[in-house]
Amino acid sequence: MLVVGYFGALVPMPWLQYFTFNEYSVHGLWTFWLWFLLVTLYSYTLSQKNEDVGKAITFMQWYEDIFFAGVKPICSHMCSLREKLWSRSGYRLFQFWFCFSIKYAFPWSMYTLLVSNLEYD
Repeated sequence: MLVVGYFGALVPMPWLQYFTFNEYSVHGLWTFWLWFLLVTLYSYTLSQKNEDVGKAITFMQWYEDIFFAGVKPICSHMCSLREKLWSRSGYRLFQFWFCFSIKYAFPWSMYTLLVSNLEYD
């Protein structure tokens, strides 16, 4: 659900922002992230109704295994390379920032910048 919802909005949104609704392109920013928030909440809701497993997964299982799937092991490895140990809250804060940036914010920003630069060429 997250993949389809994220990339389903990511691919057409910058094209619509800069080539169709150019005067209102800033609204595409809010529209995309509001859509992503709704998709994220729907993904969590679907994980609670997973009948294949027989029981709902916890929020932390969803957060680590679904929401940050693929980037959490990289973050964990990077944190283990640090000389000083992280505090629990410091580790969680860094994990959210790093994983969200790498998995969601960076692809969105690079793709949007690419399309916006095509507009001006």
